[in-house]
Amino acid sequence: NLQIADLEGEVVQDQGQIFATGGNIPLETTAFTQSVTAGVSGSLAAVQVQYESFGEVEPVTFSIHAGGNPVTSLPLYSERVEEPELDADGVFEWALPEGALPFEAGDVFSIGFEAEAPGVIFAASDPPDYPGGELYADGSPHDGAADLAFITFVATGVVDFV
Repeated sequence: NLQIADLEGEVVQDQGQIFATGGNIPLETTAFTQSVTAGVSGSLAAVQVQYESFGEVEPVTFSIHAGGNPVTSLPLYSERVEEPELDADGVFEWALPEGALPFEAGDVFSIGFEAEAPGVIFAASDPPDYPGGELYADGSPHDGAADLAFITFVATGVVDFV
């Protein structure tokens, strides 16, 4: 599904959880964050999530934050997605600005996601847990699904870490 172009270096799949493991996350209007530990150094190029809600999809604001949960920083980048383009399996790929989000292997960051109205449901991994992070809802550990089902992609060779 990766449709990223014009990046220097190779785009590789980094962290993530498999989709369709039986769990789901009804977003309602809760602010969720999923912390992630980068496994590859480079620039975060894309994040994939799987929608389990079909029909008319409400807008969702996605964000990337430095550090893990609970998130205490303003977003490094955020984007309101009104009409996500979903593939046949309901997977949405959020392409990120080229070279704008550099991380080194081992850095922790968080993916934020919040719907404007009830009706949006994302796939979750329940189980297994994602060992490199945790799911929070409105600043506290989420008591439902184990983790967001997600996949991150990194453009290697784009960022020169000093």
